[in-house]
Amino acid sequence: MRLLRPRARRTPRTPPTSAVAGSFVLIVLRPLFAVLWVRAGPRAPSVPVKFGLGLVPAGLSYVMLVVPAVQPGKCNPLWLFGGFAVITVGEILLSPVGLSVTTQLAPAAFVTQMMGLWPAPNAAAQGISAQVVQLYDRAHAAGYFAAVGGAGVLVGLLLLAGAPLIRRHTGDAASGEASEDAAAGVAASGDGAAPRHRPP
Repeated sequence: MRLLRPRARRTPRTPPTSAVAGSFVLIVLRPLFAVLWVRAGPRAPSVPVKFGLGLVPAGLSYVMLVVPAVQPGKCNPLWLFGGFAVITVGEILLSPVGLSVTTQLAPAAFVTQMMGLWPAPNAAAQGISAQVVQLYDRAHAAGYFAAVGGAGVLVGLLLLAGAPLIRRHTGDAASGEASEDAAAGVAASGDGAAPRHRPP
């Protein structure tokens, strides 16, 4: 009995297939970040700083798409791979730390309820993203990516600038040492806090 070999088919290089880059970066970098935060100990960045550092690459993932947007003709698919990889780095900084600080800042009687509300901001962000993407125009793609990415970077920088003020109001819950317990769940956590972009 002779088995017929199936014909090899080329996988189309589309945004969904490019999203594999994000999963790859997630698998490779999560354990490294977990080790980094544990070894840093009290010297680890505070929670507001990690949030700001997470938002900056999320914005940069859009800004870097300005380069292929201004080039005529077809662009290299590696730009999409790079965009998903960069935004995943921001996700690693945001997600497990956010889950940890939620339990620390929530009143003791409402910890479970606050953990249930944690995905709500992400859901709201996805809804806003669905409205903003309607402004996309292929003829002005560079301006669209620059505006959206620039807004993300700006918010991240503002959060970094306001980190000392946030720490004064949140106390030890926002300190670098308090966020260490999130490191153990970095490699296992799969909840994304930053919405992943889907360039049209």
